[in-house]
Amino acid sequence: FKAQMTSLKHRLTDAQSTSFVVVTIPTKLGVAESKRLMGELASQGVSVTDVVVNQCVGSLQMQGGGDDDGDDGGSSALASYYERRKNGQQRWISEIRKATEEVSSSSEYKENGSSDPIALTEVPFFDVELVGVPALAYVGKQTFESNPSFSHLLGDDGESKFVICGGKGGVGKTTTSSSLATTMAAAGHNVAIVSTDPAHSLGDALDIDLKGGSLFD
Repeated sequence: FKAQMTSLKHRLTDAQSTSFVVVTIPTKLGVAESKRLMGELASQGVSVTDVVVNQCVGSLQMQGGGDDDGDDGGSSALASYYERRKNGQQRWISEIRKATEEVSSSSEYKENGSSDPIALTEVPFFDVELVGVPALAYVGKQTFESNPSFSHLLGDDGESKFVICGGKGGVGKTTTSSSLATTMAAAGHNVAIVSTDPAHSLGDALDIDLKGGSLFD
């Protein structure tokens, strides 16, 4: 057991083979937890490579024919709501970006062997449930496929990679990890995705019954 734990610690602190992805959402609690997590991991010798911010609301474009049919009030209210939400999120996205820059410039982070600063990726808000491989593949194509921050996972350098997605509850860790795994598999890699969540969230996200399943090459 001691030998296994020593081996695991070595793997977790090997910046060349292990990527730790902090998953969060642009809220006060989400950002506060992510800042603590990044600092704690850096102090333990674990390098955070990426921060993924889910549920980011972009600009809302309203469609309308210009007729005064009584719907303008509702459309204006909806546009105003999303504009307020977007502006509120920008504050917390700026906070988490500032935190990634602070951690990246810290001596602890640099001593961990990290040559690149922590990259921040914003994932847009989707107004549908992202369930099933096709939906996850779509998110992966939009988020990871052409993202330079994840090119080391999608390229073919012949080396195995260990990717950990962590964060507070309810921020989309399962969706993020499932989407990334689906994208890596589509790129031709053999991928094993494991969840420590006691709930059946991984099977729910993939829309696959995983009970009694086993790994295979």
